[in-house]
Amino acid sequence: MMAFRRPRSLRDLLVRARQPSQPTPLRHDISSSEPPGFFPCKSRKCMLHSYIHATNKFKSTQTNQESPITTHINSKSSWVIYLMTCTHCGKQYVGKTETTLNTRFSNTRSEINNFNENTQPKRLPYTIHFNSAHHTTDNVRIE
Repeated sequence: MMAFRRPRSLRDLLVRARQPSQPTPLRHDISSSEPPGFFPCKSRKCMLHSYIHATNKFKSTQTNQESPITTHINSKSSWVIYLMTCTHCGKQYVGKTETTLNTRFSNTRSEINNFNENTQPKRLPYTIHFNSAHHTTDNVRIE
């Protein structure tokens, strides 16, 4: 009887078969002078300041679970996962951005303000929500 064995591939070397039981939390860089949390940037011209809720934790309105923010984030930060909350009804939207948070939110406001239900090819949940009755971009809070 003859048998062949598949040689080890790059995938075998890089991918784990098992996931760790507990995710390793990101730690704040101790050498950084900035405290962990989400804060307004120092620019006076930043249009995101009125939408930012400065905090070092965020809370789900669905589960009431709180989680810490472990790095320093401001409107000039990029590669951010952010939480957009409606101050009118408490609904939340989780988004991510590769660009700065300021640029992403500028695009988000534009998408909300220019939304047309009949001609909009890409109907995003937050554009529909913030264009519904009694909702405006003034109801947006970013964490």
